[in-house]
Amino acid sequence: MPNARMIHKVAQRIQNHLDKWNQQTWAGVSDDGNEEDHEAAVIRLREVLFHFTQGGDDRLLFSDAIVPEGVCGTKFCFAGHAVLEAGDAIVFDLDDPSYADMVRTPEGNYVSLEERAQELLGITQSQASLLFAAEAGAGNWEAYKRLVTNVTGVDLSDI
Repeated sequence: MPNARMIHKVAQRIQNHLDKWNQQTWAGVSDDGNEEDHEAAVIRLREVLFHFTQGGDDRLLFSDAIVPEGVCGTKFCFAGHAVLEAGDAIVFDLDDPSYADMVRTPEGNYVSLEERAQELLGITQSQASLLFAAEAGAGNWEAYKRLVTNVTGVDLSDI
């Protein structure tokens, strides 16, 4: 059964920061067609994020609690925003912070971003496939909100 409260919180989060929504990536640094800005954002993220080693690989953690003001260029799909809203940290590869698909939960568990978001939102695998698809909403937030409502039954018309 869909978690209406969490779906609303995530939708409101995105509504408040539309510049941070990109349905085409779980989580990453968006270049928005400007390679120079993209590289600057990647460098800044590498400087400010929490570094750790997991299984011999260097990683970076990104969460609402870790990222300081002024770090821009990061974008997240609905699933990415869901895990951040829940207090999870998104795990980035140190060599490529432009994409991530794993999170660290507040309990310290490392899990798939997709599976964690599905659990938090209370949606089925088939619902997740529709909502987490890169083409969902075709880049249009209003269309995406309608899709969420159609797929989950959670009315987002007040957002």
